[in-house]
Amino acid sequence: MAKTDRAEIEAFIDELGPRFKEAYVTTADLLEARGRAEVLLELLTLKFGPLPTEVIAAVRIGSIEQLRVWTADILTADRLDQFFS
Repeated sequence: MAKTDRAEIEAFIDELGPRFKEAYVTTADLLEARGRAEVLLELLTLKFGPLPTEVIAAVRIGSIEQLRVWTADILTADRLDQFFS
């Protein structure tokens, strides 16, 4: 199976026009946020054990920027309640 690199995909999307470019960027952002959320949930579970449903929900609706902050904060948090304060 042949691989298409990201530059080729982006060039193709550019040819399709601004509406397609916006949809591509929005989709990429959503996928990035979902991936970050799943990794963060995994890290939180490893560090703190089973997570309350409200924590899982908060992580899943977090923005990309908030997820970045939380992912860095996990390194210094000693308790789950510190993490979201």
